[in-house]
Amino acid sequence: MPPNFQGVLPVPGEPGKTTLSEFYFTQALSEQFVIMAGKIDGTSLVDQNAFASNHRTQFMNTGLRINPILFYATPYTCMAAGAVWLPTKWLQITTAVADNDPDGAVTKTGFNTAFHGRDWYTVFQEFDLTIKPFDKTGHQRFGWFWTSRDFATLGGDGRIQFPRVIGRRLLPRQLVPRWARFLRFGNQLYSLTDLERSADTWGFYYNFDQMMYTEAEDPEQGLGIFGRFGFGGEPNIFEQFYSVGLSGKGSIPKRDRDTWGIGYYLANINDDINPAFGLHCEQGVEAYYNIEITPWCHVSPDLQVIINPGGSSENDVAIVYGLRMQMSF
Repeated sequence: MPPNFQGVLPVPGEPGKTTLSEFYFTQALSEQFVIMAGKIDGTSLVDQNAFASNHRTQFMNTGLRINPILFYATPYTCMAAGAVWLPTKWLQITTAVADNDPDGAVTKTGFNTAFHGRDWYTVFQEFDLTIKPFDKTGHQRFGWFWTSRDFATLGGDGRIQFPRVIGRRLLPRQLVPRWARFLRFGNQLYSLTDLERSADTWGFYYNFDQMMYTEAEDPEQGLGIFGRFGFGGEPNIFEQFYSVGLSGKGSIPKRDRDTWGIGYYLANINDDINPAFGLHCEQGVEAYYNIEITPWCHVSPDLQVIINPGGSSENDVAIVYGLRMQMSF
């Protein structure tokens, strides 16, 4: 999991690239029904969480920012059309269809491939329930997706730093020669181009956030918990994904606008990848504290401890320090 998810955007491995990532239109047809269309980051449309989604003031690690199961649903920004229906005050249903052809992703408009290029598209739907146990606000989200995109069985996604492998030895991307396009299973070599491909894939995810304690004079101040779960069908790199955490606002007296969070994630590698790469799972813990210097300037120290980085027990535990500053004018 990239420890700074924002660092792999807009195009992984291409620093300095500037592009218009999103442009879309929304229109309310009534107080209960909204339609949208255009180029959008599908992961920002669903799987949102009150305590673990905002990249500016909350977690940095990919495993605590989003559910990586969803990376197979769409590339980073694509053409999509959808609708949001609010049949009641406590239920929101989002349904959308998206182009899943990476040739129409972030660096292009997407009009050249949207629904008339390769027959790769995704249908996804999310049910978002607002609940208030003991008068404390919370959300329960259930979602699924199915995509017709053709994936290699051991393929990956650019937003996941999938290691290059020769035999069972992990190598950095820049050290892998162009001819090393193979994997070793026992004593036999397989070309990456010869690997079995899957005609489609699917995924299911669950997401919750819940306030546990709030200040009487300000319901936004208090303490909350959150969690995510995902299950990906083959050939998704991740068979299961879990994350849980705790977040708070105004926990220190006279620091009412400071926020903090601590979270844990576990990503289980697909069983088909395990014997080929010698990978099994990656897990990590992250803690941050967002300090309000002024109403327009915030600073966030961040600390991460990652166990089995890249999913390999051969890698040492990684300790990652971070510092962010946000200024709003």
